[in-house]
Amino acid sequence: MATGSVSSTPIQAKIQFAPMFGGDAPVNVDSNAAVIDTANLPDVTVNENQSATFALQLPSGLVATNTRWYVGDVQQPTSNNGELVIPLAKSNADVYAISDFKRGQITVAQNVRSNTAKLTVIPAHHDYSVDFSEPFFYLSAVGRRHAC
Repeated sequence: MATGSVSSTPIQAKIQFAPMFGGDAPVNVDSNAAVIDTANLPDVTVNENQSATFALQLPSGLVATNTRWYVGDVQQPTSNNGELVIPLAKSNADVYAISDFKRGQITVAQNVRSNTAKLTVIPAHHDYSVDFSEPFFYLSAVGRRHAC
């Protein structure tokens, strides 16, 4: 899962082998072969009925491919790899993506789930007015008691 920050960090490890027969010294091996890439999916705030655009922020040289976008836990039917557009935002939601990452022609990570971003929708203000150019009637029925 992505952490909500953008970086490419090499993994370094030291491997120490136990001394072999005869008391030889241990062998130390350094490795920079692996890199962990993290991405960010920022929160988005829009007015009700406006479009909301979510875009993955990736380290330089990295591209998202085979991306599947989710609003809530519902996979969205259409999207661009690195971008999701919700055309008429109606309500608040959690949004995330699951992508493969490529650097050049090499796939460096598969099925990486982004951090969860928040879609915040600001409700539209509805203004109502009364048109007095047309007459209207208000009737009220009042019950009466009659003496017998």
